[in-house]
Amino acid sequence: MTVKQKLQTFFSQKKNLYLTIALSIIIIFIISVFTVFFIKYRPQSVTSINISSPDSIITITDSIVPPLLYEKMPDLTNIDSDRRKQMFINIMLPTILTAQEIIESHRQKLIEIKKHKDNLLPDDSVFLTKISKKLKTDNIDELIKKLHKHPLSIVLAQTAIESGWGTSRFCREANNLFGIWSFSKDDNRIAAGIKRNSKTVYLKRYNNLVESLTDYFYTIGKSSSFKKFREIRVISQNPYRLIWYLDKYSEKRLGYVVMLRNTIENNNLIKYDKYKIAKINKKDISWINLIKTY
Repeated sequence: MTVKQKLQTFFSQKKNLYLTIALSIIIIFIISVFTVFFIKYRPQSVTSINISSPDSIITITDSIVPPLLYEKMPDLTNIDSDRRKQMFINIMLPTILTAQEIIESHRQKLIEIKKHKDNLLPDDSVFLTKISKKLKTDNIDELIKKLHKHPLSIVLAQTAIESGWGTSRFCREANNLFGIWSFSKDDNRIAAGIKRNSKTVYLKRYNNLVESLTDYFYTIGKSSSFKKFREIRVISQNPYRLIWYLDKYSEKRLGYVVMLRNTIENNNLIKYDKYKIAKINKKDISWINLIKTY
């Protein structure tokens, strides 16, 4: 074999080797992308978490958030402020988004019922009666509007303020993130340890954190105090515009609006408004039970 032939053979082998390496890299890349896409976007079941310590909190690292059902708030009282806030956010992101998804599923069902409201199935009638009672109206257009969502940053700020970033006694002992009062002996509730007009104040006790959030969304939906808030959120999802219509949420009135704005700004909560819940497996028994319960 001549020198020229040897060189041609050498370069031909090199070329084939490079092509093989390049092809292998492309195949590995395609497999990796497909795997990430499949894991990230495949329908997920709702995972129930009963954490015993802050170390058990699942860290949220992506804007696509898994559907998690935290049974309770761990004790965050002895953790430094910055770390406590991030732990609280890691718990609240899936909690709020899961609750929002429950509310949205109810809203979508109402939209479907509206299309054939003159020929309702028995299950649809029961559902409509249940939601009408919760939201204090039987006008289906009003029901749909009352279940419209609002920005995640606002809900995060309110939970942070009302629960002291997860450290309040009512949050830890009763899963009550918003300090919601109870006025009925039939409620599952906890004594507040204070009195109003010589009467003991009670706060609701919830089975888990998602239940506290769904009750909050229904409170926003039914209370006349938030009528303007509901009207504005249909046309705008700007949190800095919407918080002005939450002044009646607290006795502090304008002071509460300022607290909301400061909490959103100082903790950059606005960035979470783009976060979404992962696609949920609607045949998952845990999800079905959540829809029926709340």
